[in-house]
Amino acid sequence: MFFTPEDQAQGKPWRRLDRARRAGRYADEAWRVRKTGERFLAHITLDAIRDGAGEVTGFAKITRDITERRRQEGFARDAALTALELDFQRNLAEANDRVAKDHQRVAETLRAVIEASPLTDAILGAGPNGLTLADAATARRPGLKVLFTSGFAETALTANGQAVVSDRLLSNPYRQQDLLAKIAMVLDAA
Repeated sequence: MFFTPEDQAQGKPWRRLDRARRAGRYADEAWRVRKTGERFLAHITLDAIRDGAGEVTGFAKITRDITERRRQEGFARDAALTALELDFQRNLAEANDRVAKDHQRVAETLRAVIEASPLTDAILGAGPNGLTLADAATARRPGLKVLFTSGFAETALTANGQAVVSDRLLSNPYRQQDLLAKIAMVLDAA
C-alpha cells in the first residue's frame, strides 16, 4: 500500500513519521493506493517503537480500509437527511394549510362582521361621528348591529348628547380576544 503521488510530492510520508517519532503515535484518515493502482480510503495508525533508552528503533503501522464503512455511513447519513427533509416538508405543508385555513376563517369572520355589524368610533372628530353614522346605517338596514370603539370612553358615552349603550362600546386600546368577545356579544344580542 502506498501514498498517493500527490502526498508523496508534498512530503507527507516523512512528516507523518516525524510526528509519530515526536508524539509516539500518529493517526490519520487519507486516500491510499494499492499495488494494483486502485485508491481506497484508509485509517492509518503509526506507532513509534522505542528501545530501553527511549530512542526510536522503528515504527509499527496499521492500515485499515474504511472505504465501504464510509460509503455505508454516507448512505445512512443521506437517508437520515432525506427523512428529515421529508418530515420538514410535510410539517411545513401542514403548517401552511393551517395558516391558509386560519386566514380564510379570519377573512370570513371579518366579512360577516363588516356586513352584519360595522365597527365605528363613537367620536370621529369634526363632521359626523360614529353615533350619527350608526343611526344612518340602521335607518337603511333595520336590525343592523353596531359595535362602537373609542379611546375616549367617557366622552363617547354622551357624544353630542346621545348616550351609547356601554355594552356596545369597546374602549381603545383593546386586545384581539376582547374585540372577538365584544363582537360575539353584539351579534348574539336580540
